[in-house]
Amino acid sequence: MAELIVFKSGLRRGPLVVCLTLGVSSLLILLAILKGSLAINRNLDLMKLSILSLLVVGGFGGFMLIWYHDSKTSRVLERLSSLLRVEGDKLVMERPILARRGIITIRADEGGEHGRRFQLFFGNVDKEAEYIQELEPTADVSSVDIVANVSGIKISAPKWVKIPGYEIVEPELTVKGIQIVLGVIPPLNHEVTLFRNRLEVSNKREWGAAELKVIDGRIEGTLTYSRSASGKSKELRLELVFDHGMTRYRGTLARMKMPGEVRFSWKPALDNVIYILASSLSPISPRRVMEKAGIKGPVIMGDAWSKIRSAKLRLVLDIPFASDVIDETEIAIKPSS
Repeated sequence: MAELIVFKSGLRRGPLVVCLTLGVSSLLILLAILKGSLAINRNLDLMKLSILSLLVVGGFGGFMLIWYHDSKTSRVLERLSSLLRVEGDKLVMERPILARRGIITIRADEGGEHGRRFQLFFGNVDKEAEYIQELEPTADVSSVDIVANVSGIKISAPKWVKIPGYEIVEPELTVKGIQIVLGVIPPLNHEVTLFRNRLEVSNKREWGAAELKVIDGRIEGTLTYSRSASGKSKELRLELVFDHGMTRYRGTLARMKMPGEVRFSWKPALDNVIYILASSLSPISPRRVMEKAGIKGPVIMGDAWSKIRSAKLRLVLDIPFASDVIDETEIAIKPSS
């Protein structure tokens, strides 16, 4: 199974706000001067009027230029998507398209969970462009590096999606100064090893447990949560905690806010092939890629595991205004061919 996800072009609010603010404020000051409502030195009138006029033209001109690039990029993306169709695990083009092979990086550096500062850029692997008529998933682990749907512990931390792909360079399907890319997230296999199959936490009349097992590279199990009427805990959750370089991340695999029992299943990678069509103007981030693919849990794929020093499953009984009760076990995950 495969799916094509198209990220349409989107106006970046930051540059637009700057251009509009500059143009509008300069225009208002200019109008005020022309009406004689500002007391200024007459010897400087001509110079100030010239500068303000340039600022008005620059502000509104910048706004129109950004708007033009966005509109043209949207049309190109629509035209390109109309040439693509999914057949099995492959993405097929109606005709050969000139493109350059490389690595697509989608990165978010944010203080919160939702990727407010994000960027997409393309790095060339092959200098020479070639005509392509189909894409298919790769089994090369080193070309896939994904850390998404997680958050930094105590500090903000980057998330990223690095995947193989192509930059479109065919003149009819490009926009000057804008990168238009087509990439693929393959469903890589990962070997998962658990060192404990049961985690348990308790606090007076509150209690929680996780039964764990590995099936076909997927961690499956059951969470059980018991809380009395006088219990103080807010929830029971199972987390993946790992150290990538000098940064500690965590992602939630399952959580319960009410007593009872729930089953859960988690896999480090995606089950299906995902193709991505986007531009450097698209509002795209690692979290938005996973949302479009219907993935809610943490995604840590491919070469990312070679840089992870340690990883744990942590069962947490969350108690507000007090120390959480925690039980944890180490896990080992590595990509497999």
